[in-house]
Amino acid sequence: MIFKFSNIPEKTAISIFDKANNGSADSISRQIEAGDFELDFEIPATWEDPYIALAPFLYYVPNSYQSLDRKFSEFLLSGDNYYLDITRDPTRKEENRESVEQILIKIGQSEDLSGRQKFYVSLMALNSHFEFLTHSILVVSGYKTQRKFKDLGKHENRINSALDAANTKFFGLTLDICPGKSIEPGEVKPDVMLNCNKIMQNVRKLRNDVAHGWGYNDLSNDDIIDFFKNLDVLLPYSPTDEMFFQNAAQAFVSLWAKVQVLSTRAKIVHEKHIILDERAERGYT
Repeated sequence: MIFKFSNIPEKTAISIFDKANNGSADSISRQIEAGDFELDFEIPATWEDPYIALAPFLYYVPNSYQSLDRKFSEFLLSGDNYYLDITRDPTRKEENRESVEQILIKIGQSEDLSGRQKFYVSLMALNSHFEFLTHSILVVSGYKTQRKFKDLGKHENRINSALDAANTKFFGLTLDICPGKSIEPGEVKPDVMLNCNKIMQNVRKLRNDVAHGWGYNDLSNDDIIDFFKNLDVLLPYSPTDEMFFQNAAQAFVSLWAKVQVLSTRAKIVHEKHIILDERAERGYT
């Protein structure tokens, strides 16, 4: 049998063996180089169940472990069968997202910032995280084009459009990453989506009030307490302003945790998006 490999993106280990006998002395193991490669191997007549196994490093190959049909004289494999796998390094956008989340989570540990500064930075980081999620739900998932995303205008409209159960590309029960590889992240119930919308919209409004008017239009502690109470987060008693703002900054982490169901799905659709982009660079659609 002739084994032909065309436009392979990376060096790949292959093994041809008799599965029925747990391999045999006639089995073959070889490294095929990136690009084009051809191998001529005569499958012994004594083999009951000939198999081939492929082991790439950075890629996932559907049916990489499969039976060989003696009726065919050729086994063909194209780079079209290679899908970038999760072992890849993170992209710049993913590193940006991770940095924002780490700021939000770790800002409370800083000894160099005052309570008000922690409150401000945490709020900005949380709102940036929500903007990232909104773009992921709408554009990265494939539900809206970048043009339609821009046409929605205000972030308020984008959040409302994003948290729509009709978007099965993001809220479907099964999310496909590539052929032969999918994830079932579980259902996002309507009440959860409504609560996520409420949290994201209220954070957006508070962010605008603080970013555009905190310096001349005072935001009282009672206003901040009411903000969190409206989102079912109760701030602990704080005898000083310093402690009050530190507690408020920490409470933003609670709001971040309440929308993690969206973050989990966002990581899945980003994985698919990266795979599609990388395949397009290699000439596959």
